[in-house]
Amino acid sequence: MASVPAPEPAAGWTELFRSGHGGALALICLGIWLHAGDELMVATVTPAMIADIGGDAWIGWLTALYEVGSITASALGAWLAHRLGVRSTLALAGLVYMAGCIASGFAPGMDFMLAGRLLQGLGGGAIVAVSLISAWRTFPGRLLARAVAAISLVWGVAAFVGPMVGAVFVEWGDWRGAFFFFAAQALLYAMAVGRYAPREDVAGNAPFPVFRMLVLAAGVIAVAWGGIVIDTGAALASVALGVGLIAVFVMLDARSGAARLLPGGVPMLASPAGSTMALVFGLSSGASALLIYGPVLIGVLHGLSAFSIGLILVLESVGWSIAALLVAGVGRETEAKLIVAGAAVVVIGMVGIGATIAFGPVWALPVFATLQGAGFGFSWTFILRRGAAIVAADDGERVTSAINTVQRFGYALGAAAIGIAANRAGLTIAMDAGTAQRVTIAIFALTLVPALAGLAAAIRFVRFEERDDASASLHHDA
Repeated sequence: MASVPAPEPAAGWTELFRSGHGGALALICLGIWLHAGDELMVATVTPAMIADIGGDAWIGWLTALYEVGSITASALGAWLAHRLGVRSTLALAGLVYMAGCIASGFAPGMDFMLAGRLLQGLGGGAIVAVSLISAWRTFPGRLLARAVAAISLVWGVAAFVGPMVGAVFVEWGDWRGAFFFFAAQALLYAMAVGRYAPREDVAGNAPFPVFRMLVLAAGVIAVAWGGIVIDTGAALASVALGVGLIAVFVMLDARSGAARLLPGGVPMLASPAGSTMALVFGLSSGASALLIYGPVLIGVLHGLSAFSIGLILVLESVGWSIAALLVAGVGRETEAKLIVAGAAVVVIGMVGIGATIAFGPVWALPVFATLQGAGFGFSWTFILRRGAAIVAADDGERVTSAINTVQRFGYALGAAAIGIAANRAGLTIAMDAGTAQRVTIAIFALTLVPALAGLAAAIRFVRFEERDDASASLHHDA
């Protein structure tokens, strides 16, 4: 086990709010809400939207294009922060996001709707990635855990409020109003950036990595298509093509020197950056099954109402938020243990969810869903902080940005893989209980593979020593 810094007094919430960075934290949380709330809101307005403008054959792309935009923009986070500056990037991202909401709100057909969703993903992905960089720059190391815990709480709140926002507007007979509601918030966000985002000198003049971004976008689109298409052969070919293109992007980026988007050493999984990305990717892709196929499988096998199933799904976010709040004040000497323990709890929760959906008892589902979320909550804050502290000093912001990129790609690839497995196992709307049980076993057994790889990466991740200057370099003075 690596040596750890001398124990540091844990920062309290009072110290965080008295630090003078309250406005910056509020701005970061608003940006996270725009991204998370919008993503979850769309699920509840989709039926009314389809009834109005049609395009039911393209429903899968409402999420897929949002993810394409989000992953692509997230990958550019560090480049944007250095090339344009945090303040300019966040303001521009807020306006792009707002334009996407307006396009979706006025959409006469599915073509405009999908264009709007792509813009929302681009704006939202950039907001999240650069907001995390802003937090990394703004908050001293001892306050960063508290700040990230507050961000985690916003994700948990979004799990409740996002779908409710959509439901309220649908009940009012105006699904378009939900998009305009988020557009108005995005305008306020862009205006607030000028006051609360950190000031900094723009550093570097690296050209826009056009070819690398095209390769990345093509890879993500191929993976997304593989998760939507029904034909197994076409799906496998599309996912394989997507993974191959992502691998090409990683190799091209690794050869780009100071102009790279990812931290150095990502292709080598045993390196500090490689272990960080393997940890994030493994746990994220492994945890995708509950949200994607949990509702239909729980409904068929246990007959729960849509409301009850929704509560089970929400409990994962609640577990994440509560756990993050509980451990936000721990000392640095405890972080490594929490990272490994959190990854182990995610795996335990995942196994419990799959076994309980397949075989019961149904009362254990909320327990394991909460447990899976809590595993992320125990570890995620410290993965962000430690990941930036074990790589080279000039790669700290690249790690912060890349973690969000890899997390979302993990969800996308996990969704595509289990979609193929589910279809092969006989998933249909009219499937019987025996088929549903077989589908459950297939997809949760598949997701266990990356999750265990993520746990192994966590054990390797905490063995790397932090840089001597890590504590000092975790922030810039505001």
